[in-house]
Amino acid sequence: MHLPIDLEIGSLYDRKELHEKYGGQNQGGISTPRTYPVIFLFSSPRGREYGYQDGWKEDGFYHYTGEGQRGHMDFVRGNRAVRDHAKQGKVLLLFETTPDGRRRFVGPMEYVDHYFKEIPDSTRALRRGIIFRLAPADVELDAPGEPPSRTGLQFLSSRDRALLVSRSPIESRDTRFTYYQRSAYVKKYVLERANGFCEACGEPAPFARPDGTPYLEVHDTTRLSDSGLDDPRHVIACCPTCHRKVHYGEGGSEHNRVLRERILAVEEAIGAGKFLLVTAAILVNGEGRVLLTQRAGHGALAGKWEFSGGKVEEGETLIEGLRREITEELEIELEEPRPFLMVDHTYPEFHVRLVSFLATSKSERFRLRSHQRSMLVPITELGTVDLADADIPIATALQARCRLELQTNSD
Repeated sequence: MHLPIDLEIGSLYDRKELHEKYGGQNQGGISTPRTYPVIFLFSSPRGREYGYQDGWKEDGFYHYTGEGQRGHMDFVRGNRAVRDHAKQGKVLLLFETTPDGRRRFVGPMEYVDHYFKEIPDSTRALRRGIIFRLAPADVELDAPGEPPSRTGLQFLSSRDRALLVSRSPIESRDTRFTYYQRSAYVKKYVLERANGFCEACGEPAPFARPDGTPYLEVHDTTRLSDSGLDDPRHVIACCPTCHRKVHYGEGGSEHNRVLRERILAVEEAIGAGKFLLVTAAILVNGEGRVLLTQRAGHGALAGKWEFSGGKVEEGETLIEGLRREITEELEIELEEPRPFLMVDHTYPEFHVRLVSFLATSKSERFRLRSHQRSMLVPITELGTVDLADADIPIATALQARCRLELQTNSD
């Protein structure tokens, strides 16, 4: 996590200087600066005087006592700020008080849950206290068991488990391992759903991990921190560039809002059984012309032109599904399909996730088996063709790449 203020984990700070530089109340354990998206948490050993103590417990979480010197603690002011920090886009920064009165920065934390405990107040009267359980932010979430599957539709099976664990309440007896293991199931599902493509920009993953799986990062569109992933319907897999753009780029909040709406549309379609995973081949000949085929039949897409391809079947990888569809539709075999662009588009009756690949064939001769017509169109003229809506972004990206290559060659 990139901290919004300049602090170093493990370093000592003077509280007065922290407030002079960043603002916030200089009294109490919870301080909420107005001009920075942070909440300071100051833990003190003085709690021992009243029979309780903040710190790391056997369950693996940091237990932090809420604020309020007298009477029952309620979710107002600082306590509410801690509980709702992710929703408000703020980072919890935890400090522990050293014997000489300085503050050691423990690191960025994330609210997990809370429980109530009977503790004494400043008058020694027993009252209901709020104890927050906090976990370190930015813990690497390794998917449990096997790595994400490369089978195109495997994510549909992983989704049920991810939804189940995300909806199960975290009990006080749960360990930090259990908490992050739950998040790991969400991560595994989201990576499988992405199938190696950034769900933000649609580009293929920039590189592969040592195990050969595409490298993508996960981003929770409803929370500032991306550790402790919550509802899989709000989490996307994205390339590092898009991930940083959301967190630190100009217009990041608006971009995040768009992504939140987009992935929610995908998840709603999956839940309603109206989601189609489709592949398409971009076949370009030596003259720079791309093969398009025209849909037959009835419905909203009848008569529209498209890049040839079709639905991925259960048990197939994307490329296996693409090869099968092209053989069935054109009676040709593809050579070396290369990932190009993934597009999400919602039609009136279904949502399609269209994954395109640049490809060549062993033969330029083909036979139409499913479409009514075909044509070879110069890449520069793709914008004049009545393409299906989901195919338009692919054509646009192809034209942009073509212009860039021409410019590069001319330079």
